[in-house]
Amino acid sequence: MVLAGKMLWVALQPDNLLALWLALSVSLLWTPWRRAGRVGATIGVLVLATCGLFPVGRWAALPLETRFPVPELPAAVDGIVMLGGNLRTGLVQRPDDLASVSQHAIAFAELARRYPAARLVFTGGAAPHILNAENEVEAARPLLAALGIDLGRVLFEATARTTMENAARSMQLAQPNSGERWLLIASAVHMPRAVGVFRAHGWPVIPYPVDLPPKPPPGAVFSLALAQNLVALTRAAHEWLGLLAYRLLGHTRELLPA
Repeated sequence: MVLAGKMLWVALQPDNLLALWLALSVSLLWTPWRRAGRVGATIGVLVLATCGLFPVGRWAALPLETRFPVPELPAAVDGIVMLGGNLRTGLVQRPDDLASVSQHAIAFAELARRYPAARLVFTGGAAPHILNAENEVEAARPLLAALGIDLGRVLFEATARTTMENAARSMQLAQPNSGERWLLIASAVHMPRAVGVFRAHGWPVIPYPVDLPPKPPPGAVFSLALAQNLVALTRAAHEWLGLLAYRLLGHTRELLPA
């Protein structure tokens, strides 16, 4: 089920869909349906041009990225959870290669120092749709150690492949008590879905978003960066489709948690 969902998403990525649309449209030009091919190719080029000229992905992601602002931190917390899915696994050559550390890991280290009595949880497995994918826990250990975190404090959950599994298996591992305060570190664009899943499991975490959107220059509308814009659109589409799928599957109680 998890693998099927990951493969379905690969097929539904906006850049893949656009490439398939253009390929089919051009193919029709060499058939009796050449008129449909011209219409399809024209539509495809217009969509591609729009994505290349305008930051459509950034606009689509903004409602998600601003859903949960950075909170005012309490005097004490009982624990901190860092979601995986963001480390550059397979690219770390040595523990001090901090160029590959995500904001998630940096925030995790900073909060761990701020709250020395807090329990720490890192959750992240291997991507099921990538052949020979490295388990994120193996990438996280040297990075967190290089950032000064005592690995003896960290509970590592290495089997989760989805956000739903992150919440369920981290809860089984950490066994949080009712009334405890836990911080959840996740990307701002992913935070609504993550919070919704943790709440559905009865774990009312305090969202601590990272990878916050940069403020655009005043008057900035056009953005001549096709590849960058397509990546942003793919990321935003992934989260919106993920929110819809999780609500339909009953993994969350709200379509857009707040």
